[in-house]
Amino acid sequence: MSEKVNRLIVPRALVVALAFMLSPVVASGQTEKNNIETHLDLGLTLGTDGIAIDLAAPIGQYVQVRAGFAYMPRFEKKMTFQAQVGDKPEARYDEHGNPILGPDGKPIQTKFDKMAGLMSDLTGYKVDEYIDMIATPTFWNGKVLVDVFPFKKRNWFFTAGLYLGPARVAKAYNTTEDMPSLMAMSMYNNIYDKVLNEEPIITYNGTGLELPPAVCEKILSYGRMSVPVGTYKATGEPYRMVPNEEGMVKADVIANIVRPYVGFGYRTPISKDGRTLFSFNAGVLCWGDPKLVTHDGTDLVHDVVDVKGQVGTYVKIVTAAKVYPILNINFSRRLF
Repeated sequence: MSEKVNRLIVPRALVVALAFMLSPVVASGQTEKNNIETHLDLGLTLGTDGIAIDLAAPIGQYVQVRAGFAYMPRFEKKMTFQAQVGDKPEARYDEHGNPILGPDGKPIQTKFDKMAGLMSDLTGYKVDEYIDMIATPTFWNGKVLVDVFPFKKRNWFFTAGLYLGPARVAKAYNTTEDMPSLMAMSMYNNIYDKVLNEEPIITYNGTGLELPPAVCEKILSYGRMSVPVGTYKATGEPYRMVPNEEGMVKADVIANIVRPYVGFGYRTPISKDGRTLFSFNAGVLCWGDPKLVTHDGTDLVHDVVDVKGQVGTYVKIVTAAKVYPILNINFSRRLF
């Protein structure tokens, strides 16, 4: 479902919710006749679902409806991929962290080192072996909740309802500092593919420009450059990520658009006139079986296994996060 459709769903849901909430206020004569207290509360909520503003109104002596909007502030977490040239990883250091020395007594040069030197000569770009990505939450939600107060004093309550928001709840993208490395990776792979297929590097006015045979042999001996991530579950082949046409690597965490919520809470007045209230809420948001989809369409949660390093840690978190814990506090003021 497109972002445009997502933007339409939430406002419509909020309009419906507000209509439900305000109906007892508009029909005040009927509610007073039935001995139902009529009021409207405006609240500010802070918690794991972000910063929220909501309105609450009773629809019975022991039931109220809340509707509002929650936004998660952006914060960043870095994760690192290691690029590789060829099919097999090469180590620069032994198990004790000491540099591995060659026959000449100097630290060995890996295929990546040799490729980086070649690309520096050809393009002027310096290629970094480590690619940093920034992960950040992107979610916001409209919410429609029903609170039931089962006890006479109406402090404790149980809640059920829905959160609605865009499918993408988090994203990861490469840092600006790593753009030159990713562009150099794309350039190198393009050169590699043309050398492998015995095609000219550049064709102009029917004339093809080819690299010297010695350089072509070196490139073929190095292999393609990529970021090894894991193994395809279906085929057992390695999954290696390469930059897209824009020279970037990206990934999105995708969840359900409609997210049921169940929880409980406690509410109490904190002002002398009883019009200012404090409450806390605890519960779980069920957003389905989330996906972690890269820019090439690969789902690291369902399509790939044996994801290593920091990325593997994030994949495990996303895999386990079929529910999202909600813990928040709310300050509300009775408007009338």
